[in-house]
Amino acid sequence: MKIADLPVRKEWLFYQELTKENARIALKQIFEGPEVPDGLVADNDTTAIAALKFAKEMGLKVPQDLKIVGYSNDPRSEIITPSITTIEQYPEKMGEKIVEVLMARLLHKNMSPTEISAPTIMPVQLIRRLST
Repeated sequence: MKIADLPVRKEWLFYQELTKENARIALKQIFEGPEVPDGLVADNDTTAIAALKFAKEMGLKVPQDLKIVGYSNDPRSEIITPSITTIEQYPEKMGEKIVEVLMARLLHKNMSPTEISAPTIMPVQLIRRLST
């Protein structure tokens, strides 16, 4: 947002358990205001799917009125209409890295965690579908 010089609307940021129920509560708060977003990024695809359902109930067309991006590439995001643009997070690669770090910790008990493993940036990929 900073790079694109776009303001961050703090009243549109939510920190909560990622469930469809919490998504509905947050969406109601966002869409009851005088200004509404034309796009949203959800922290998981369950929330993105809840947003799609909410948008349909509100009479909003996706992606014309509201663009939606999820995160995790849940198989459900591909089979709903419109399909949800999402971010693939490669959980198998994360799992492999976690095992690698844990094994290093077990084998080198006297070393500090920073000596064993440097911070890791895991790859992600945008999966473009029909919601954007």
